[in-house]
Order: sequence, then C-alpha cells, then structure tokens
Amino acid sequence: MRPRPSPSIPEFPKDDYCALAAVTLRRHTKELEKQFDGARKNTNIEYVHKLRVASRRLRASLGVFGECFDPKLTKKWRKRTRNLTRSVGAARDADVQIAFLENYARTLQDPAATPGLEYILASKRSIRKEMQSEVIEVIDDLEGSRILEEISDSCKTISTSTNEQSIATLTTFERAHDKIAVKLDELLAFEPFVHNEAAATKHHEMRIAAKRLRYTMEIFSPIYKGGLSDQISLLKQFQDVLGDMHDYFVWMQELRADRSDIPVEARYGVTKLLTDLTEMRKTRYRNFVFLWDDTKANGLFDRIRQLTDVGPRSAILQEILQRDRRVAVISDIHGNLVALHAVVADAQTLGLQVFLNAGDAVGFGIYPSQVIQALRSAAFLNVIGNVDLEVLETLRNPNSKGDEAGKELAIDELTPSDVAYLQSLPKELRLQIDGKTILVTHGTPESVDEHLYPDSPVERFREIALKTSADVIITGHTHTPMKREVDGVIFMNPGSVGRPVDGDPRAEYAVLSLDPFSIEFRRVNYDFETVANEMRKKGMPENLAQVLVRALPSSVIKKQEEELKRKPVWKNRSTITKVREVARKYLPDETHPEQDRKLALMIFDKTKKLHSLGDEERYWLECAALLHDIGLSRSGKAHHKSSLNLILNETNLPFTYKERYLIGSIARYHRKALPNKKHFNLKPLNQTEREKVAILSSILRVADALDYSHKSIVSTVNVKTFPNHIALECRYSGNHDLEDMSVTKKKDLFGKTFKSTLTIVWKTDLPTRTPSQSRM
Repeated sequence: MRPRPSPSIPEFPKDDYCALAAVTLRRHTKELEKQFDGARKNTNIEYVHKLRVASRRLRASLGVFGECFDPKLTKKWRKRTRNLTRSVGAARDADVQIAFLENYARTLQDPAATPGLEYILASKRSIRKEMQSEVIEVIDDLEGSRILEEISDSCKTISTSTNEQSIATLTTFERAHDKIAVKLDELLAFEPFVHNEAAATKHHEMRIAAKRLRYTMEIFSPIYKGGLSDQISLLKQFQDVLGDMHDYFVWMQELRADRSDIPVEARYGVTKLLTDLTEMRKTRYRNFVFLWDDTKANGLFDRIRQLTDVGPRSAILQEILQRDRRVAVISDIHGNLVALHAVVADAQTLGLQVFLNAGDAVGFGIYPSQVIQALRSAAFLNVIGNVDLEVLETLRNPNSKGDEAGKELAIDELTPSDVAYLQSLPKELRLQIDGKTILVTHGTPESVDEHLYPDSPVERFREIALKTSADVIITGHTHTPMKREVDGVIFMNPGSVGRPVDGDPRAEYAVLSLDPFSIEFRRVNYDFETVANEMRKKGMPENLAQVLVRALPSSVIKKQEEELKRKPVWKNRSTITKVREVARKYLPDETHPEQDRKLALMIFDKTKKLHSLGDEERYWLECAALLHDIGLSRSGKAHHKSSLNLILNETNLPFTYKERYLIGSIARYHRKALPNKKHFNLKPLNQTEREKVAILSSILRVADALDYSHKSIVSTVNVKTFPNHIALECRYSGNHDLEDMSVTKKKDLFGKTFKSTLTIVWKTDLPTRTPSQSRM
C-alpha cells in the first residue's frame, strides 16, 4: 500500500451541505407518501412506478447525505426503504411485462400466436395479483414504522428554513463534485463491456450505475445553473435503453426454460414471442452502442465533470476573493503531497481560504493521485501544466516519444478519475476581483511550455501584456519566484511547491493581496529528506531524489554527477577531510568513529588475500566507518537506517550516486539486519557490488563490536587464517567484556561472507610482571 501522509487540506463547514440534505429528503419523503393510496388501490400502474422511483431517490439521498445524520438512524432508514423498493420493484416489472404483452398482442398480425400470448398474459396477471397483497403490506409496514416522520423531523432539526441560494456554497459544490465524480467513474468502469453484446450481466450493472449517477445529479441539480438537465436527460436515455435490454434478456431466459407445462396450442406463440424479444434486444443493443460512442465522441461525459467542477466553484471563490482580497498562489507541486500539505497549513495560519494553482500537479513525485485528490478540494482553482499534459499524452499514446523519466509513477498510479480530472482542467483561468483581471496560466497564454524568467526580455513581457488585457498574470513552469511590472501589468510566479531550484529545498508559494496590492513570497519547511527516501523506495531515479534535497535543476545535478565521475574521489585523499567534516556536523565526538575506522582498515588490510578488494573499496569502508553513527543525531533506535538516509541526502558529501548507495549501505549494515536484496538501498547495485557491500559491512560490524564500550581499548588487530577458521588477535588494555559480548552477536555476517568461523584472541597490552614485582 502506498504511503499517505495525513491530510491538512482545507475543510469547509458542512451546515450548508446538510441544509441541502434537509431540503432534498423532505421533498422525497413527501413524494413517496403521495403514492401510497394509489399504489394500494392499483387502479393505475403509474402509482407503483412512481412509488418505486420515489423510494430509490430517497435511498440515494440517504446514501449521499448520510454524514448529516446519526449513522444508526441512516442505516435503519435505508433498510426500511430498501424493502419497499424491492417489493414494489417486482410488481412494477410485472406491470411493464403485462403492458408490453397487451400492446404486442394488439399489433401482432399472426393469429396463430394468440393462444400463446393469452397464456402468458393470464400467467403474468395472476402473479401480479398475488403481488399486490405484498405491496400493500410493505406500504402499511413503512407507515406503521413512522420512519418517514422520523426522517422529516430529523431534517427539521438541521434547518427550519433554507433556499437554493443559501445551499449553493463551496461545501455543497465540493461534495457534489466528489459524489458525482465517484458515480461517473463507476459508470465509465464498464466501458470495456460496451461492445460485447454477450455481456448481459455487466450491461445490467451498467444500468444500475447509470441510474445511481442520474439520481445523484438530480439531488445536486438545484445548485447548478441550468440544473444539469441535459446531462440528466442523457443518463435517462442510457438507463432506458439498458433497462429494455435487461428486461428482454430476463424474459428470454424465462421463455427458454422448461416448457413441458405449456399447453401445446400455446407453444407457437411463446416461441414467436421469444424470437421477437431476441431481435428487439439486438436492436436495443445497437442503439445503446451508438448512444455510447456518440456520447464519448462528443465529450459529453467530460462535460459532466466540467459542469460540476470549475465553473460553479470559480464563481463562489471569486466572491470570497472579492471579500478577503487575498489569495494563496501555488504552482509546480509535481506529486509532492507532503510539501503541498505544509504550504496549505502555512496559508491557513494566515487566514487564506483560496488557492490559485498554476499547474503541473503531477510528475516526478510519489503521490500523484493523492495530489490530484487534494486539488479537487473546493479551495483550489487549477490550470493544467506541461508535465500534466505530457502524462496525459503518454496515457493516450504509450508509444509517444519523449523523456518520461520521473513521469512513470504518475502514469502507473493515476486512477481513471484522476486522469479525467486532469483532462478537464483549462489552460488558463480569468478572474475578476476588485476591478482587476487576474489571469492564471502555466507557461504563457500562448504556450504551456514557454518560460518567463525575471530576466526575460522586457519586449516579451510587453507583448504578452498587450495580448492578454490582464492586470495580474500568474505563471509557473520555471520554478523561480518572480515579481515584475511591465507597463502597469504585474507578472508573478510563486515558485515551486514540490521542486524548488534555487538551492533552498523548502516549499515555495506566494500570497497575493489586492487591497493594498502586494506580493509576499514565502518558504515553508517540510521533511523533504523523508520524501526523497520514499522516492528511492519506489525505485525512482536517484537524480530526482537529489533534485529534491539539493533544490537545484536536474541539469545542474547531472552536471555535478558527471564531474564527480570524471574525478574519482577515492583517488584523492583530501576528500576524507570533507567526510570527517560531515561526520563532525552530526556527531562532534570523533573518538568512536575514528577508532572504528582504524580497526576496520586493519582488518581489511590483513584479510586482503581473502577478499581481493582494492583501494577503492578500502576508501568506501573508511568513509562508512567515519559516518556509520551519524544517524544517532536523528534517532537512537534505528540509527543505522538514519545513517544510510543521511549519507544519501547530505549535499556536502563528495560522492557519486553509486558511492552514496555503496557507502550508505556499508554503514547501514554495521548493526542489526544483514544485507537483503529486497532492501531498497541494494536495488540500484549489481550482484558484484552487493557482494562487496557484504564483505565491507562484515568487517565494519566486527570493528564496531571491538569498540562497543567506546573506550578504544583495542590498539592493534592481527589476522590468522586456518581452514574454515579466522582468528583475530586483538591487543587491548582495560576490560574487554563488552567487546567480547558484542563480537559474539555481530560476527554473523563475517562468518557468512568469508565462510569461516571467527574467533577473537585477546592479548593484553599491559607489561608482564616479574616475580620480584609481584612481591612488592
């Protein structure tokens, strides 16, 4: 399961949302009650039909607005109304079949089929008559339970008076978008079965999904201009054609069953009906496929997303901006949810409610889907960025060319809903606030890929200003904060939330104030090292993790890496000075790491014939010994892992990417678990490199054990080798009990690596006493 940092995205009061719940549920309960008498008498089949529809709408509303009521009550209400829906549903299906047969018999010009049709009609009418008593019973049961009064009373406690204007708020738009998006995704998930005529069960499930989406849109229709009437009508068409397909299929299954009890004279009519139903279902199926393909081709599903997201939300957010005249401006999150949370939390401390996002939500970071979900909050107005578009293009055309490094995770993890949301984002937004026009885009209004830097030519700024007729132009893309005024037009860039490039890894954003006009650029701390480590665990390129921790452009990082490769650090002994400086930065006391270094190099040098490693590997061991305990500055419990992470992230270490993993891994295995190829730090290494890590870690483990007391009691180590046995002769002064115990625990990797039993021979450094000295 992918990690999900705790959210801190703005939440809005739900009072207005629950006010909509009260209005909706009271309307549906009244509509339900209106059908009771007619459904009992059954003089008109439309009463049973309206009763079933009203019960379905009530159930759908209870599902949507459950959070506004006691969960136990909601569960009880839904259960009782479900019983009503099932009972009247069966009766309604029988009514539809009877009405169909009556019409079919009138129009059929084949007298020979009449006995069969009369037989089926008589059977259906008999069954329907028996059902009526159950319909009456379930209606009486629901009335007797006083569930509807209970629902109505609960609604009154939420709001005694409300209207459509007061419920069209940020919260209701946000909930509406989320609920509708989920139901739309459920419907679109059945697309693989559209062109499969035999997938009757999936088509029935698709009908249910279309119905649920339609009811959800009807619930929220009062808050939208135009009421989503065209979109609801479209879904009704899908529901009807899929409903006919299902009804015909079920009936066909019945008619194909054992016919032994059907009178001989009726069998021709039954066969004739089955043949015609089969053809009718085929016709309905063709109509369904045409309707689906036409809807997709004309982008009508995407239109639903657009209507329920940016448009209405933008109007309300503009009202907030008109009142507060301040807004948080963000850009280039690039899948870095942790940085986004930090920015939002900081903005909230300033009382900011609205966020203008200049694009590039995904790409390079490990939380692409979670970032998309966060940006769908009512507080954000978003445009699309160039990397967003590149990810979408790759999803549409997997064979498309281009540099996809860092985008694969977004391509793999974005859900269909995430993809649809990205596709729905505009390339620019225009807002009218306090008499000023604010334009938000990613690159420039002419190109999402164009860069506007603080030192870009004034002529280009002037050209853009003339073409856009805006007072404030907000861009992203460069990851560089900018404020520049040209001919009275303010150009601003908030920098990058998720990937700053100025050497400061803190998240960047800006606060735009309109009265009086000002732009404040802000930096926010967040745990970028942990995010970088999570990127590594996801198998993302080390270059991307280094961009995060060094806060430099990828091109600069690559150039630095190439320079390090050209001048191997292990050939330059002066680099050890830099390593020592980093070690002192985290642990000022050098005594223990220097002792471990000395002992480790002794063991390395005197086992050279066994491991055949050279000066480069000796350098790795030396660095790992100096750095192996720096993780203690972060935590004591798992400091070996913290040491690895610090070695991977410390910008002052003169190591290549590969050396970071090699030296960090050697340090990581100086205690606790042995090397395992499943560990993320070993995955970038090949088999030979992993074997070297095991050898060097085994030496460092023993060296560290020989200074367990941190008293430097061992002065020298000599090595004696025997068949299947290695002995370390340790010259010491003082008590070696702790060291002896530690070696016993930590010699496991050494024995496994060298395929030999390891023993320690302790030899004191104290001078031998003469007999005369002993008597003194």
